[in-house]
Amino acid sequence: MKNKKMILPSIVLSVSAVLLVLTLLFTTNFVFCTGLNTFNLNRIEKSGNITEFAYKISPSYSNLKSVYCIYKYSRYYDYEDGFVTDKGEMPENYFKKCIEYSKKMYEYYLANPEAYKSRQNSHASFDVAYLSQEQALVETFSNYVVALYLDGQKTEAQIEADKFLRDFSKNLSNEKMAPVFAPFYGYVVTVHDLEEDPDYQKWMVEFEEKVTKTYYEANTDAEDKCENLYARDESYKPFGWQK
Repeated sequence: MKNKKMILPSIVLSVSAVLLVLTLLFTTNFVFCTGLNTFNLNRIEKSGNITEFAYKISPSYSNLKSVYCIYKYSRYYDYEDGFVTDKGEMPENYFKKCIEYSKKMYEYYLANPEAYKSRQNSHASFDVAYLSQEQALVETFSNYVVALYLDGQKTEAQIEADKFLRDFSKNLSNEKMAPVFAPFYGYVVTVHDLEEDPDYQKWMVEFEEKVTKTYYEANTDAEDKCENLYARDESYKPFGWQK
C-alpha cells in the first residue's frame, strides 16, 4: 500500500525533472554557451544535430544564434590556410547548412532591428554586440555568400552579392557604410584563393571596385583614396593577370 502511495509523487517528480531539463535546453542560452565551451571539429556533426533540434523545438534568438555559429563556413575553410580538413571528413551537406542558417540569421536581424544589441552591462560571449544593425546584416549576409560559393553555387553568390550591395547602398550614411567592405572581405579573398575562371575573376575585381566606389561616395572626406580597398591588405592575393 505504501508503495502505491509513492507512485504518483514519483511520476510527478520524474516529469518535473524532464521538464526542467527541456526548459534548460530549449528556452535558455544553455545550448549556445555549452557549444562554445565544448565545440571542436570532431564533434561538429553531433553539436549541429543537437542545436538544430533545439532550434526546431524552440526557435528563439539564442538557439538560432547557436546553430548559426556552429554552421559557419570558416569552421572548415580559412582563406590563409585553405580547407582546415579534408572535404571528405566534413559532415554531409555542411555548406548547405551554412547557407540555410546564415540566411535565417540575416532575416532575423532584418526583422528585428534591435536584436544586434547586447544586454546592458553583460560581458558574456553570447551578448557580444555588433556596432549597428547594418553591421549585423552585412556580417551574416557575407557568411551566406561565401557559403554559397564554397557549395559550388558560384553564380548565385554573384547575384546575391550584387543585389545586396545595390539595395543596401541606397540609403547609406557615413557610419552605415563603414562596415560594408570589411565583412565582404571573406568573399573576396576566398574567390582570389580558389577561383580559376577568368570571367569570374574579372567580375570579382569589378565588384571590389564597385564596393570601393560606393564606400567613397558615402565617405567623401576619406583620405588616401584608392581604386580598390581590399587590395590594401597584405593577405589579398592578386589574380595572375593583375600583377
